[in-house]
Amino acid sequence: MLFRSPPIVTLRLPTGIDLEFCHIPAGEFRMGARGVLDREEPVHRVRITQAFYLGRYPVTQAQFATFRPEHENGFPGDSRRPVEQVTWDAATEYCVWLNDLGQVTWPAGLEGFRAQLPTEAQWEYGCRAGTETEYHTGDGRSEEHTSELQSHSDLVCRLLLEKK
Repeated sequence: MLFRSPPIVTLRLPTGIDLEFCHIPAGEFRMGARGVLDREEPVHRVRITQAFYLGRYPVTQAQFATFRPEHENGFPGDSRRPVEQVTWDAATEYCVWLNDLGQVTWPAGLEGFRAQLPTEAQWEYGCRAGTETEYHTGDGRSEEHTSELQSHSDLVCRLLLEKK
């Protein structure tokens, strides 16, 4: 029987809080940008050879608190807000914790998948959702777009499930 990847999968944490992931098929896209940052050039084609699941939303304060209850957020008050002020090391430890946690309910068919942080290419490919333009808003940069990018530049904890 052929296993068909569900478009959305849910992992249940021991506290009953869910993490949702979207299926991202294998494919290729145009990565990078021109005229913004030297490190983003040149624009080039990247091939994603293996499908994966990308976190549907940023990890919330409540989801991260299941792992590290003492973590302090700069914008507390609503546990549904994205967790912030998370180091790369802490985000990686969260992934290890998820993988080692026996109480996480893995959906049928996802045995052998592991939680990890997405690579830059996986993140950009998933965010583009099949677009081929320079930005998700089209080609060419606007002042509105620039300020939008600056306001979303903080490190946000996103997760990826990938078959190992």
